[in-house]
Amino acid sequence: MKLKIQAIFCIISLYIFIQCKDNKPNTAWDTYNGESFMIDYPTNWDIDSTGQFNVQAFTCLSPETGNAEETLSFGIVMIIDSTDLKTAIDNFMGQWDANTSKALPTEIGNQQGMYVEANTEGIIFKNYFLKKDNILYYMFFAGHPQAVKLWGGNALKMVNSFRIINHAN
Repeated sequence: MKLKIQAIFCIISLYIFIQCKDNKPNTAWDTYNGESFMIDYPTNWDIDSTGQFNVQAFTCLSPETGNAEETLSFGIVMIIDSTDLKTAIDNFMGQWDANTSKALPTEIGNQQGMYVEANTEGIIFKNYFLKKDNILYYMFFAGHPQAVKLWGGNALKMVNSFRIINHAN
């Protein structure tokens, strides 16, 4: 399970950092409706919801500014996990070779979740975890410090807009 999660995370991260699109100046927001969740996102962010990683996933990128270090990626991955939230987070974060903060309680949408910040090779990862039944919803936004400063407010708004609409048992 650990190897599968790590492989999925690496593939998604690599895909996200490679994909950069044209800047479309627009501050409007739209809603993505997945099979079991909804999330609001800025319409000028590029969305990928192809599910090509064999997990239910949602990924998007901030608009390109001409500087790759200003691109912020945002993602959601759903993982079937029968452990409690703290154990799931410990298992997930234990696979990283990164400086991580202590897991802190936070509100995600209208539900209680956990937050962990990680920093590896100059990339900041802001990680949010929510557990509903046997599904671990893992949300993150990641980028260089400049990207987090530039786009982090929008990414946090996305996290706070997250809603579970149907969950598996």
